[in-house]
Amino acid sequence: MRVFGVWMTHPKFGRQLKVARYETNLPRTKIGVIRYLSSFIKGVGPVMAKRIVDNSERIRSRFWTRSPTESATFPESASGRPRRS
Repeated sequence: MRVFGVWMTHPKFGRQLKVARYETNLPRTKIGVIRYLSSFIKGVGPVMAKRIVDNSERIRSRFWTRSPTESATFPESASGRPRRS
């Protein structure tokens, strides 16, 4: 996380940073993404986070590695939901 702001001195609590804006840095490794998902999303533990990451890798390798001119479509079932592979 990067934080931008101004240092100020509060009369009672002393030196504090008054934040003007901040930027979050998303994890770049598979383990980092699993830890991020399992710690910041309620109801998602390490096992579910790993499933999410593993599934997104399969989807990415299957659909997002196409050339930019080729459109990627997700196959749908009769109910209109994407089919599981």
